[in-house]
Amino acid sequence: MDYMGWRLAVSSIIPIDTRKPSSTLIYGSENGGVTFLDESAVMRHKMKQLAEKLNLRGHWVVGSQDGKKHFLYSCADLEGHKAKDGRLYILDTARVFPCEMPAMRTIEEGGRIVSKLVVKGAHLFNMLRPEFIATLSKPLSSDVFLFRASEEAKYDEDVLIATKQLIEELIPILKISPKNFTREESI
Repeated sequence: MDYMGWRLAVSSIIPIDTRKPSSTLIYGSENGGVTFLDESAVMRHKMKQLAEKLNLRGHWVVGSQDGKKHFLYSCADLEGHKAKDGRLYILDTARVFPCEMPAMRTIEEGGRIVSKLVVKGAHLFNMLRPEFIATLSKPLSSDVFLFRASEEAKYDEDVLIATKQLIEELIPILKISPKNFTREESI
């Protein structure tokens, strides 16, 4: 925020114990998918309502440490907390929306053929826009290509179809070309 010639960085302070956030964690994962929690019917219901509004699909995830399956309505690495003030908060929302279909290349590695991401980590920042997801006839899973239980791989196809629709149908309608902009127009 800019104010009277000064730039201020503003951030809320959530009433959770930052030294031991697991004491208030009731939903999701605080350790990158090693374990998951889903301990509050109220939080689960609110996350389901949010997922429906955002056109996101609930899906099964598996903890890499305990191997337990959990049904979540959000990205697996989102954290849901019941804070000291009794209110519910969600943190780590960067991956709420699913990524576009990542570009892959096939290479030979150690005598076998494997698929690798063209841009490492692209699934963490090439996210589909919420306005686009809202227009789709099928809800998408936040965790396509990640954290999911094996039977959830079928939802990767939905993201492939959505990505193709975006690239092959919607973007061409805009007739965007770098030649259409001068430096002054693009600022």
